[in-house]
Amino acid sequence: MKQVRWNPSPEPERSGYERLAVITAGSPILDQTPVNDSAHHLWLGIHLPFLALESLDECSAQGPFAVFEQHRQGQQIVVANQLARKSGILEGMSLTAARTLNPDLFSLCRNRSLEHRRLRQLATTAGQWTPRITLLEDGLLLDISGSTRLFGGMTQLIEQIHAWIRTESIDPCVSLMPTAASALLCARTGKASRITAKECIPSVVRSLPAAHLITDAQSHRLLVQLGARTIGDLIRLPRDGLARRFGPDLLVRIDRLLGRLPDPQAVFKPALQFKKSCALDAEITDIEFLYPAIRYLLEKLSAYLSVQQVMLERLQWRFTGERGARYRLPVHLAKPRGDIDELERLSRLALEGLKISDPIVNLELCAHRFTPRIPAHKTLFDQTTWGDAHDDSLVERLQTRLGKHAVHGIQSQVDHRPENAWRRCRPGEAGPVSGDRKRPLWLLPSPKAIHISKGCLTIGTQILRLDHHCERICSGWWDHQPIRRDYYRASSGSIQAWIFRDLDSGHWRLHGIF
Repeated sequence: MKQVRWNPSPEPERSGYERLAVITAGSPILDQTPVNDSAHHLWLGIHLPFLALESLDECSAQGPFAVFEQHRQGQQIVVANQLARKSGILEGMSLTAARTLNPDLFSLCRNRSLEHRRLRQLATTAGQWTPRITLLEDGLLLDISGSTRLFGGMTQLIEQIHAWIRTESIDPCVSLMPTAASALLCARTGKASRITAKECIPSVVRSLPAAHLITDAQSHRLLVQLGARTIGDLIRLPRDGLARRFGPDLLVRIDRLLGRLPDPQAVFKPALQFKKSCALDAEITDIEFLYPAIRYLLEKLSAYLSVQQVMLERLQWRFTGERGARYRLPVHLAKPRGDIDELERLSRLALEGLKISDPIVNLELCAHRFTPRIPAHKTLFDQTTWGDAHDDSLVERLQTRLGKHAVHGIQSQVDHRPENAWRRCRPGEAGPVSGDRKRPLWLLPSPKAIHISKGCLTIGTQILRLDHHCERICSGWWDHQPIRRDYYRASSGSIQAWIFRDLDSGHWRLHGIF
């Protein structure tokens, strides 16, 4: 096939990629010059003709197989494998006619939810090349204009994506075009074109069927009556006549196809989730032999965090035993982290308390709670002290060893009653600051009775000496938990106690220790 190079005019507004186009239907010519114009887009349309078949995991069917969809007229074939195609079974044929051609045809109903799940999986993988991905009904649409430099040029990037999608799908069609609508149209019609100039779009799409721009059957019949069979025929017709016969939406679709109007696309944002397993070569009964596999999985997690630019909030290890036993081991983090060495140290600490009754044969790392990575802005003289940098590490070690609910912080609350003047919170969580009243940090779970011996207050064998200062607390009448107490600070030879006298009963009780 003859290839023709098209050189652009040196106009300032057309700077960027050196415009290359394929005038004939031969092999395309690609330029690798990076795009400098931020408004210039390069769309890669990926059409998956066997998506309905692949989502049902029936690609390796040994016999003729087809996927059908329910319509008003009956059941209609959506896609058929190669064995079914050899029997003359094609898309759009009724299921009854297909079974007449081949009585051994095996068929399943189309499952659009599985197709959407399959597309989401592919889009998540494609995120390693570009973050701007749009999900279609039968494929993907990738904006690669900002990724060409990162992967060594446009040719190398497209070849990587093409090699990947060929391993994931059957006979995919990949088309590079300057507009989203033209990339989608070329991919769906099986035209694997690669051009970068908007001026060359008409020469590529003019031979494509005009029916791809028309949706309803009545408009299709009108196209046949007008003799407009291709998109080139539509472009040559007067615009006002097209608007009267087909409505203004057709003109909008044509203008978006040719790049005359903007065509915004919804960007797919995958749910962040990491799950990676590692099958062990032998049954493991000693925890220390799991450390190399743990390090391997954490390195994979670190690469994922780097690509997604996020920090980890929590991770969980899952172990599978030889006889089917399952163990789950969460690792709690006091703050989002991405340091692999710190995660490995906490994981090893959590493993110290794991009791194994079944030899481990499989190890899995799961993480689904992330937070965006915030770049650190350091000043010339960093004021972070050594103790501040390691406070969170101590909390993480304690929570990993003792459990998340065994380690907590304490916050003061606006309540005069001592037992209600504090609450548990996450370690390091900010809260209201208590007043200047001197209260003990250690309150008993419930006040303990104090005995009176020979007119003196005693705890065990120790006699308490009361401070003359008294704090009277009368509160709680509104929530049916009233108290009326006089609090004193009392001391003995070994302790400083906080005691009170109940004004209603006259009894003395110990409430806290300084």
